[in-house]
Amino acid sequence: MDNQIFEYLLEKRVGFGKHQLRQFFIISFIDFLDGAEFLFLSILTPTLKQEWNLSIVELSIFGGSFNLGLMIGSTICGLLADRIGRKNILIIGTVLQSFFLQHLQTIQFK
Repeated sequence: MDNQIFEYLLEKRVGFGKHQLRQFFIISFIDFLDGAEFLFLSILTPTLKQEWNLSIVELSIFGGSFNLGLMIGSTICGLLADRIGRKNILIIGTVLQSFFLQHLQTIQFK
């Protein structure tokens, strides 16, 4: 019975229009980019092992620190989103990511 009430409210009262479709594609694109990070990590790991002569332990630390950073960053951004709004956090995150990606090429590893 509760499911029928929910469907009624969703279809008749709220609706699904252009705005919801636009939001769906924006969130899907952000989720796609988040998933691409894991794909790049799996592609990058064998290259790092060969180029930098890393051991399995060092690669495990690299992967673990990547996931730990995601966990800490998601927690902090979630708390900030509750305070200042999700839209603001998405804008700030996009600007920071764009800035750091453009300046990533200036980093030199020795």
